Amino acid sequence: AHAFPAGGTYPVSLVVYADSAGIICSDSITKNVVVPDKPTVYFTFSPEPTCLGEPTSFFGTSGNVIQLWYWDLGDGNFATGQNTTHTYATPGTFTVTLFATDALGCRDTVAHDVTVQDVPDISFTVDPNPGCMGQPTSFTSSSTSTISTWLWDFGDGGSSVQQNPTHVYTAAGTYVVSLWAGDTNNCFNHTQQTVTINPMPLANFTHTGPVCTGDTIFFYNQSVSPNGSIERWIWDFGDGNTHTVVATDAPE
Repeated sequence: AHAFPAGGTYPVSLVVYADSAGIICSDSITKNVVVPDKPTVYFTFSPEPTCLGEPTSFFGTSGNVIQLWYWDLGDGNFATGQNTTHTYATPGTFTVTLFATDALGCRDTVAHDVTVQDVPDISFTVDPNPGCMGQPTSFTSSSTSTISTWLWDFGDGGSSVQQNPTHVYTAAGTYVVSLWAGDTNNCFNHTQQTVTINPMPLANFTHTGPVCTGDTIFFYNQSVSPNGSIERWIWDFGDGNTHTVVATDAPE
C-alpha cells in the first residue's frame, strides 16, 4: 500500500527475482497509475455569530462534481446535501466539518468553528398592576446582560423604544405587554406579561335646593364603579369646607 502525496500520473514499476536452481532470473513491468486530485471543497455559513434559537445556514462549494455532501455539525447532529440549515440547542463554539466525495470516490474535508451566542436574559415589572384607565402605568426592565435595544409593545397599539417607559391606557381591559431586548451582539430575547387596566369610577351626586343662607343643603352621592366598589368620597363644598368619607364610615 502506498499513499501518493499529490494527484498525477505515476509510472509504478515492479521487479521480481526468482531463484531457479541457483540461477537468479528477473523480470520487470511498469504501469502508469493515475491518482486523481482530491476535490476542492469549502463552505460558508451565515449569520456569524448566530444567536441561540436562530437557524444557521451552511453553503457547500466545490470546483468538482460532488456526489456526496456530508456535514458533521459539531453538536452530535449530521446532515447531507450541498446546503443545510441547523438550529443549535445550546450556546458555544462548534467545529463544523464538511466531507465531500466526488464521482471517482475521492474525498476532501474542510472545517470551521461556528459561534452561537446566548440570548440576553430579560424581565420586567409593571407598576401598578392592575392599573387604572387614563392613568400612567410604569414598566421597568431588568437584565444581567448588556442591552442596547429595547422594543415594547403595550398590547393596545402603543409602543416604545425606551428602557423604562410609561404608558397611559385609554380603555379598560386586559393587555398582553411584550418586550424584545437586544444585546451588543444583536441577539434578541422576548418576554411578555398580562396587564389589567380597570375602568374609572363615575362620580355624580344630587342635592336639595335652592335654600336660603343658613339653611342645610343635603347632598346625595350617585357615584358608581363599573369594577369593584368605591372606597372613598372627598367632598369640596366650594366655600373652603371639605368632607371625606371612607367606606368603613359610610352608613349602611
